[in-house]
Amino acid sequence: MRLTAAGEAFLPAGRQALEAVERARAEVDAVTGKLRGQLAVSAISTVAAVAPPRALGDFRARRACA
Repeated sequence: MRLTAAGEAFLPAGRQALEAVERARAEVDAVTGKLRGQLAVSAISTVAAVAPPRALGDFRARRACA
């Protein structure tokens, strides 16, 4: 897959627009006290079917994630 000439021309502005949206979201979250980020989870296969879903549900409930 390759970008067209128009896609190449748009790419820098598109990236800038996405970065501006992320900055705006971070600023609003800072004012409202929301926490955002990434959560990495790993588990051994013997507990993967039971423990992670429950733990993630508990985490989500405590953090009131949307």
